[in-house]
Amino acid sequence: MKKWLFAGVLSIGVFASGVTIQAQATETTIAPKVYTAAVAKEVATITYQDLYKIFKIAELEDDGIQTTMDTKKGHFIVKMPIAALIDAEDDDSLKEAYAEYEKLFGKAAQLKFTPKGNSFYAEIYTAGQWVKFGEEEKAAFIAEIVGEDGFELRAGGNFKDTIGHWAESYIQVLYQAEIIGGITETTFDPNGKVTRGQLVAMVFRAAGFELDDDEDYTSSSYTDLTNFWGAKEVVILENQGVLSIFKGSQFEPNKAVTREEMAYVIGQFLELEGFDTDALQGNSTFKDVQKMNPEALKSINILQKLGIVEGEKGNFNPKGELTRAQFAKIFALALFELD
Repeated sequence: MKKWLFAGVLSIGVFASGVTIQAQATETTIAPKVYTAAVAKEVATITYQDLYKIFKIAELEDDGIQTTMDTKKGHFIVKMPIAALIDAEDDDSLKEAYAEYEKLFGKAAQLKFTPKGNSFYAEIYTAGQWVKFGEEEKAAFIAEIVGEDGFELRAGGNFKDTIGHWAESYIQVLYQAEIIGGITETTFDPNGKVTRGQLVAMVFRAAGFELDDDEDYTSSSYTDLTNFWGAKEVVILENQGVLSIFKGSQFEPNKAVTREEMAYVIGQFLELEGFDTDALQGNSTFKDVQKMNPEALKSINILQKLGIVEGEKGNFNPKGELTRAQFAKIFALALFELD
């Protein structure tokens, strides 16, 4: 998505400021006014909340450009380092003009977005002041963001209790992928615990499994699923070998899942998806390895070597519980490994 950054930010900023940059590349031309039907629809209907979600997702993109967001009451600000924007273009003429761009924008390009009815207005900080985008500039900016085919977002996901939260981007990624939902339409409960049943439901969705109305789904070794809403999902994942760490005849779907149980299930999920874990074998460096369920050791090692789990003060805390926010980050990072 961030290919729009140079054309959509620096070009519009230069245009809005009225300053001439001597060494400008052709990429700095404002986007054309003729759009595809999908893009034209986005230009006309994109909301402040949509834009906020798009930028939160973009924060996690690994493309050499670091985007940071400062969320304030009534607006949000996106900051992007000028040096990284120019380096990403690999254009010598732009690098030669770095001093001019830095004089105009400072060390980082800053964009501010403020809600206006169902839409928003945008400003860029240039030449020492905030300059509002005109309608043409705003339309070109949106067109660059959504790309040639438009940018489809899942409705909802405007969780008031995740605004500015450290895991907000991960939560939004899983929400857009229809893997995770809120407690209510506007509440996510990031500090709430993840239950075994919730874990199964999210892994089931991520795996792309579907329920067959003609299937019985009763072949489970667990005897406490009769009144559980996700009983069929449990049966399917159990038959796939994903839930082998849950021993006995009681699955206890409403019980908080432990960190080692979570690690085991995600490790099994990665293998189920065809992820090659052979090169990630080895001993765990966590100091509390002796407290780990031996059945979960392999998965914990895999997640540690991938940088998905880090622990705290050298310990993994295998018997500890994890929050919904913590799970969102861990599972989103695991899914990124499958891309």
